[in-house]
Amino acid sequence: MRRLLAIAPVVPLAAVLAFGSGLVPAPASAAPRWAEQPAAPPPASPPPVTSGEGVFAPLQAFVDAVWFAAGLQIVDPIDPEFGGIAEGEGDSLGVVVQTDNTSQAVWAFSRYRSFTGDTTIDLWLERAWTYVNAHPAYDEEGPETTRQGYYRIYNCAWALISSLEYVQTTGDSANMAYSDSCANYLSTHTLDVVGNQGFYDRVNPPVLGLAAAALRAYGEATQDSLWLAKSVARGQRVREWIEADPAILGVEEWAVSGGAAMWGTLESWFREYPEDEAAWLATYAPLMDTFANPGVFENAWQCWYALAANRIADSTGDPQWATVHEGLVSYLLQFDTDADGGIPAKPADPDTLDQSWVTTNLVFSGLSRLLDHALDVPEPGVDPRIVRWVSARPNPFAAASTISFRVDSPHDVQVDVFDVTGRRVARVFEARSVSGLRDVPWPGTDDAGRPLPSGVYFVRVSAGGERHGLRVVRLR
Repeated sequence: MRRLLAIAPVVPLAAVLAFGSGLVPAPASAAPRWAEQPAAPPPASPPPVTSGEGVFAPLQAFVDAVWFAAGLQIVDPIDPEFGGIAEGEGDSLGVVVQTDNTSQAVWAFSRYRSFTGDTTIDLWLERAWTYVNAHPAYDEEGPETTRQGYYRIYNCAWALISSLEYVQTTGDSANMAYSDSCANYLSTHTLDVVGNQGFYDRVNPPVLGLAAAALRAYGEATQDSLWLAKSVARGQRVREWIEADPAILGVEEWAVSGGAAMWGTLESWFREYPEDEAAWLATYAPLMDTFANPGVFENAWQCWYALAANRIADSTGDPQWATVHEGLVSYLLQFDTDADGGIPAKPADPDTLDQSWVTTNLVFSGLSRLLDHALDVPEPGVDPRIVRWVSARPNPFAAASTISFRVDSPHDVQVDVFDVTGRRVARVFEARSVSGLRDVPWPGTDDAGRPLPSGVYFVRVSAGGERHGLRVVRLR
């Protein structure tokens, strides 16, 4: 059956972005992914990863990728999968509609709305939520055991990640009952490893790492102590697996790779114990693969390595890891050979089989993170690496949030909060000669101590002429 898909508009960058970026202008199978996949072939020499100069335009690529995914949405209201995102192009992939595809698209659509302010995407978001609520992540295909239940856990992890981004962008918490149910599923279901040779021994550590990270972020946003504790326990398990067998950091199985295990551990266990992160990374970061072997979902594996490299770069300040991240994103973009915004699951696939979930993973793991850094533009002549890391936890928040940042060398620092009109509503921190990691509590009040209404706010950390922005959402 040929489904009625959305007609996504062609959106030129200039139509949605009114700021200068300084970036260079841009000159399968139908089997469901939860099915067990054959092992990847032996390693091959990777093609050179270039800086992408002359062909790498993250802003336009980001817009194109989002609207590619939007064009794969099922829009026939009588179709039982109305609102879902098809697996990919073509008759075989176009009939596969699943919750993880759709949850990833919710994240990408929400981030697009946040970056651009383009509310056209709201229609696609509304339809996607219709599908997701009708097809819960924990009801997806596959067994439901600690050995084989990876697909439902993977789906629930994406449900939490996408829900947080949506709420942070829109302030709309109407779907949080669904995401709460996914958090409950992750807190009561886990995965195990009994060896290091089988499919499940390879796929479970990266999937559980992703779940631990998602549950941590969601637990912080909702201030739920049970979900936080379960996240730490899951993260500990993945950390211990890595320490017992560092080859996990090079696993490439199904839709995940060792990069997901690394990122998930850093975003769960080491969020709880940040004082141990630097020493652990000094030992284990060099053991992670940074380029995937040929395989059925090779481009997806690259995305997870890119995500982990970005997180390591933010943590360590090592520019080599930032280069790995940008190089992988640039490498993946070259597979959009038909310039429709989508990329396939592996380099050998034709451009008529681009896939939604690989494309939105590229948005999540690569393009959006490049844009996060691209928008932090220092003043001329200013060292662009004074502030290495900015976060707010929980985010979204109800009562209070803690703004964290790290300054490499002593500088005067100000932390300000702005509303959506650009008006400064609070200065929450100001000090001279600040260095190291700082945590600044903010109770959600203005300069006069009055509680601010619910909505989207922007935190700006300024140090030595460098400015870093961060979106936060107040829920009341």
